[in-house]
Amino acid sequence: GQYELATKYFDRVSQESYDWANSLFESSWANFMLKQQGYSKALGNIHTIQAPFFENYIKPESIGEGLTVKATIYFYNCLYDRAQEAIDEFNAVYPTVFTELKKVLAGTGENSQLFDLAVKIRKETSGLPEQVERAARGVLGDLSLLKRFQYVEELDRELKAHSKADAAWQSTSIAQTVFADLTLQRSLAVNEAGDLARRRIKRLTEELSQLIKRVIKI
Repeated sequence: GQYELATKYFDRVSQESYDWANSLFESSWANFMLKQQGYSKALGNIHTIQAPFFENYIKPESIGEGLTVKATIYFYNCLYDRAQEAIDEFNAVYPTVFTELKKVLAGTGENSQLFDLAVKIRKETSGLPEQVERAARGVLGDLSLLKRFQYVEELDRELKAHSKADAAWQSTSIAQTVFADLTLQRSLAVNEAGDLARRRIKRLTEELSQLIKRVIKI
């Protein structure tokens, strides 16, 4: 609730910092709560984070939330046409992203299926609409998920090395045990990574659902 102090510290985040874009978004909320004193700064921050430069630095749902802040500020200031423009801008993207992400979850019943799709999403080769892929990629890029994807990649390298080993060695009991262990570990790792990816995307759809309800209310 100490909005002036909050904006002071958000403003101290360096433009060289990876967190700068997100600090602009968070600052826009603090400035919004300052009402007339902070409306212009909040709008300025939102315009800034909508620039293409920030596409890889701020979550798509944060941009959507920024549009709801913009619409609310215009509404409070009786600028209804501008409020409607912000709402139209939101509705041009986010309801479709929400619907398509729900389809992704429904169409990948197994965690292994979602893992395979998540790998393609991270490589930008999923075939999903650009805005949908970008939104999903934004929530699949955290460190905990990255470690799990890297672990599966390492197991794949071990399995590949095993397949290229001498045929005589592959026929030994220890080689067969190693292969079975690697295969089991990969299966478990894929399931774990797919489950975490599913929870990340599900959380995103829940956040988008709340934003859509907020826009309807505005």
